Amino acid sequence: MRIVTELFPSQRHRRGQLLGHHHHHRHGGHHRVALTVSATGVNRVYDGTTSATVTLSNNRDSGDSLSTSYTSASFADKNIGTAKTVDVSGITISGTDAANYQLSSGSATTTANITAKGLTVTGITASNKV
Repeated sequence: MRIVTELFPSQRHRRGQLLGHHHHHRHGGHHRVALTVSATGVNRVYDGTTSATVTLSNNRDSGDSLSTSYTSASFADKNIGTAKTVDVSGITISGTDAANYQLSSGSATTTANITAKGLTVTGITASNKV
């Protein structure tokens, strides 16, 4: 006895999701999945500049080979403060599976702190007084 199982189109799509396949079809062609890249600001000590550093994360499917990078991250001003706005621009994706994704935005906004720089005073002497 031979048993043949045929999946309906919607079941084939569901089966592909369950097996982790990333082949998305629309009207017989492939379309790319929207990729959202988020930034997390890295706190730093005051250095007189607006330069900032962030770490990027995204919603890619686990197991996909994909890297994210950015060209610029900067604070709105150079002054110390907490939860200061950081603007990130030039976000791009690369890697073996990058062609399967459409980057939702090339920029992001996050926050980070700029803390006060420690001050070291040297050359001061004290004399004992009676």
